[in-house]
Amino acid sequence: MRVVMAGDFPRKPDEIGGGVEAVTTYLANALQALPDIELEAVTLDRWGGAARSEMQRDVMVHFVPLSRRPSRLSNRQNVHRMSDRIRALAPDLVHAQVANQYAAAAKHSGFPWVLTAHGIRHLEMALRPGLLNRYRGAMIRREEFHLMAAAQHLISISPFITDVFNAHISATTTQIDNPVDGAFFDASRNAQDASLLYVGRLIPRKDILTLLKAFVMVKEQVPEAELRLAGEGITGLEPTGYPAQMMRFIEQHGLTEAVTFLGQLDDAALIAEYEKCSLMVVSSILETAPMVILQAMAAGVPVVSTDVGGIRYLVEHDSSGAIVAAGDAAALGREVVAILKDPEKCLRFGQHARRLAESRLRASDVAARTRDVYVAALQSAS
Repeated sequence: MRVVMAGDFPRKPDEIGGGVEAVTTYLANALQALPDIELEAVTLDRWGGAARSEMQRDVMVHFVPLSRRPSRLSNRQNVHRMSDRIRALAPDLVHAQVANQYAAAAKHSGFPWVLTAHGIRHLEMALRPGLLNRYRGAMIRREEFHLMAAAQHLISISPFITDVFNAHISATTTQIDNPVDGAFFDASRNAQDASLLYVGRLIPRKDILTLLKAFVMVKEQVPEAELRLAGEGITGLEPTGYPAQMMRFIEQHGLTEAVTFLGQLDDAALIAEYEKCSLMVVSSILETAPMVILQAMAAGVPVVSTDVGGIRYLVEHDSSGAIVAAGDAAALGREVVAILKDPEKCLRFGQHARRLAESRLRASDVAARTRDVYVAALQSAS
C-alpha cells in the first residue's frame, strides 16, 4: 500500500517544533515499519526553501516551496503545488494532517484520502485580537468546516473535535489517539523535589500568566519549588508584548531565580526534563489533545491542567493528575501543592498515567489502527 502523508514535518528530524510535527514524525515512522506500507511525506517548506527531498529517519519527506502570494492566492497556489507533487508520487491513498491546505491538497489530488483533524483552528483564531485576525478567523472557519464535511474517512484524535464538528461530519469516523514515540515510554523517572515543568509555546492561548500566578502561591507553601519552561516564543499572530508581560511579572514577584526558560528542546533533552520533573503543569485556555500531555503520560509524569477542550479525555482527575477551571490560578496552585506535598500520591498518579499511555498511545499500536482506516478507505473507494 503506497501512502503519502501530507502535513507539517520538521525542518530537520531532530528539531521537532510542535505537536503536529511530533505526530507526523512518530506516526510516519511507525507506519513505515509495517510490512505492507510504503510511505512518503509531502510538506510545505515554511522556512522558505526550494523544492527538495530528504530522508527523515526512515521516511522520504518532499518539501514543497511555500507560495509568497497574498493570502488566499497563496493558499490556492500551495494546494496546487502539493497536489501536483502528490500526483507525481502516485499513491494508493493520501493521509492529510489538519483540515487546512494539506486536506485541500489531498482532496484536490484525486486519490482516496483520509483526514486527521488536529486542533480546531477557527477557535484558536477567535482568541487572537484585531480586525485582521477576525477576518482570518472567518476564512479559516469556512475552510475548516468545508474540509471536515468533505472528508469521507476521518480520524478524530479527541471527542472534543467530533463534538464541535458533529453536525457537519458525514465521514466514517474513527477515534485514534495521537502516537507517542517509544523513547518517552523508556524514560527513567528520577524526580527532583518540587520541580515543575511547562512544555509549549509562550503565547497568550497557553495563559502562562495564570501559571506564574499559581507558582507564586506554590512558592509560599513550597519555598524550594522551581518552574522550568520549555518552548519558544510568539508568532506574528499574537500580541508582541506578551513575553514582556511575563518577564515583568517574574521580576515583580521575585521569581527570577526560580523560573528557568529552557527554549526549544529536541526529544532527547525533553525526555531528560520529563525524567527529573515532579509534575507537569498546563494552564491553557484552549487545547485539543496536547502532545506534551501524551508524552508526559508515557514518561510517567503526573499532570495538573486546566479543564479545556479535550484535556478531560486525557487527564483523569485525582487518578493520573488533576484538572481545574481555566484561569483559576488559586485552584491550579492548590492542586500542584497537594501533589508536591504527597510523594506517594505523586508516584501513584505518575504510574497510572503511564499505564493509560501504554493502553492507548504507543506509536506502533496507533499505526496499526491507522492502517485499518486506510484499508477501509481503499475498500470503499474500489
